[in-house]
Amino acid sequence: MTQSSNPLPDSAELPPQARGRWVLGLIFALFLAPIVAALFLNSRLSDWQPSATKNYGELIMPVVPLGEVLAALDEGRAVGVDELPPWRLIWPRAGSCDASCQEQISVLARIKQTLGRHQDKLDILVADAEAAGGRVDDALSQTLRTAFRTRELRADGLYLVDPLGNAMMFYASEPDPTGLRKDLDRLIRHSKFRS
Repeated sequence: MTQSSNPLPDSAELPPQARGRWVLGLIFALFLAPIVAALFLNSRLSDWQPSATKNYGELIMPVVPLGEVLAALDEGRAVGVDELPPWRLIWPRAGSCDASCQEQISVLARIKQTLGRHQDKLDILVADAEAAGGRVDDALSQTLRTAFRTRELRADGLYLVDPLGNAMMFYASEPDPTGLRKDLDRLIRHSKFRS
C-alpha cells in the first residue's frame, strides 16, 4: 500500500460528519484569511504602505494647522451654529498678477463651478489683493504669506485646507485641472465635515 502525498484525508476514510466539519473549517478559514491579513497590514507590526493612491495632489503629512490665520477670513461671515467654514484652496503667491496668473485664477473658478451644488463649500483664496479682486485685503495677504513662510510651506503652489483649518494637500502652481477637480469632487462631496 502506497502512502498518498495529499495532506487532506481521503473522503472515503472520513465519516460524513467529520467531512462536513472539515469543509466548514476550510470555508471559515477562507473567509477569515483576508480579515487577518488586513488587520496585520494595518497594525504597527507592519510598515506596509500602498504603492499608489487615487489623489492627484501631494498629501501633507502631518497636516499643517492654519486655523488661527484663517479665523480673520471668517470674521463677519454669517455662519450657522453647526456649520463649519468651507474648504479652501489657497495660493500663497507673491508679486503682481500677470496674464498667466489671471488665467490660472480663471481655471480655478471654472473648476469650482464644476462642483455644482457643492461649489459653496469651496473658497478660492489668492494671497494677492489685486488678483483676488478684493476678497483678500493687503494686510491679510501679508499675514497669509507670512504664515506660510513661518510654517516652511512652499509658496509656489496651491494648498487645500480642510474646514478645520489644516493644510492637508499641496498642488503644483499650475495643476492639471482634471486631477484637481477629481480631488476636490471626491473630498467635498464625500466629506463628513459638511452636511
